[in-house]
Amino acid sequence: MFGLDWNISTLSAKRRESEFSPASLAGLVAWYDASDLSALYQDTAMTTAVTQTGDPVAAMLDKSGNGNHMTQTSAAARPLYGTNTDQHWLAFDGVDDFMSVAAPISDYSFTMVVAVEDVGSSRGLATLNQDGSRYWSIHAGDLGDPTTYRVLDRQGAATTYETSQNVPSGPAVVLGQWISGATSISVDDATFSSVATSGTYGPAVDLRLCSFRAGNFTAGKVHGLAVYDRVLTASERTLLVSFMAQKQGRSLV
Repeated sequence: MFGLDWNISTLSAKRRESEFSPASLAGLVAWYDASDLSALYQDTAMTTAVTQTGDPVAAMLDKSGNGNHMTQTSAAARPLYGTNTDQHWLAFDGVDDFMSVAAPISDYSFTMVVAVEDVGSSRGLATLNQDGSRYWSIHAGDLGDPTTYRVLDRQGAATTYETSQNVPSGPAVVLGQWISGATSISVDDATFSSVATSGTYGPAVDLRLCSFRAGNFTAGKVHGLAVYDRVLTASERTLLVSFMAQKQGRSLV
């Protein structure tokens, strides 16, 4: 009887997980999914769809329903869509590629989670940027094995609060949380690492993907990004990170 109960419980949990999406959680303000070709366009007018590997991505629709669509007006700075049939990503060259949208967050508290792979630059992956010296960012750090990811609350040129975690090299889902007084990171649903902070939030001007400020760009593959205007519970973080890892062909269970 115990075994039967356990199997039913496990199957039920798996079903709930398979039905989950970032939109299942309250507070979602922006969600970008590289696996959804209906949300990717080769032009900012959103008339020419992305259909195959190597197509440039000029616009990526926000699947939260809030209309926070990411764009890149410069043809030379557009990432390229890529797929191996099972997984999908946007490839950024680290030279000038990035995408952005007006900042969807107005104050602490907030959460960002980004699924990345083959990161080739120790710079910003997902950033709420105010100007060149103030930003709130998920960064890549040491790119060796292990790889270091960082979450920053940068209050100005002389004040940067950061916390980090090391993971084996390979695909990763990095979650950052910012509240008044603390900043936290979790990679692949690990226990939070946090640092105490002091300062104010922005307001940020834009949300940037693979660039944390003008002139600084990050090479790598991005499978997806989600942003919430609140702190998530531990169980919510597990569901969200597991969903993102599945987009990379991984299971964290």
